[in-house]
Amino acid sequence: SLATCGGAESTVAGNMASSSSPGSLSLTLSPLEGEVQMAYLGTLKASGGTPPYNWKVAAGVLPAGLRLDSPSGLIEGSPVDAGEYGFTIQVQDSSQPSSGTATGDFKLTVAPKLQVATTNLYHSFVSQPYAATLTAWGGIPPYTWSVASGTLPQGMSLDARTGKISGTPGKGGEFSATIQVTDSLKPSPAVASKTFGLSISDIRLDPYGGLADAPVPGGATGYFHTTKVGNRWV
Repeated sequence: SLATCGGAESTVAGNMASSSSPGSLSLTLSPLEGEVQMAYLGTLKASGGTPPYNWKVAAGVLPAGLRLDSPSGLIEGSPVDAGEYGFTIQVQDSSQPSSGTATGDFKLTVAPKLQVATTNLYHSFVSQPYAATLTAWGGIPPYTWSVASGTLPQGMSLDARTGKISGTPGKGGEFSATIQVTDSLKPSPAVASKTFGLSISDIRLDPYGGLADAPVPGGATGYFHTTKVGNRWV
């Protein structure tokens, strides 16, 4: 019989083609996820029957860049193209006088190469709350974020789980930080990074976005003073 299961590991069972010792063989393949240009090592295992086993692709094709080692049941290589690939694996045992066989259908998902999708961070002002969430594309979620080099402005931090940069900058200046994202590919995660520049102006704004330190002729109830900072009026 044939069956297909999802998840991190798939198990299928088939009837042994053996007249002398009827029974069943069970097949598993793990993991069922790979990533473009990342080393993949999939392990086929059989239980039941008589080892050693011999493996082959009975139908369909493995993703380009992967090959099956028949004696060991290892599928290895580096996938070339993203997509979902279905194929049928056959295992043959060493039963005598007739060997037993079983087949199983599997689906291997190859994710696109991991990338940091966010292109830039918006500039801000001292003492103004800041929040920006970085995003990733491709790879195997969930992701983990970190500052690989450089520094974020004083008073700001990066949430490792969500990729959110937040806080209230306490000092102006030009800052540069290389942000790294790590995915959940097994056995070895993929890593991508991007360097961001972030400008924090020393101009202080009030809670309404106006200049906090602007002099007001005639007292505190004078006119609302604005000035242009970069391409923004404040």
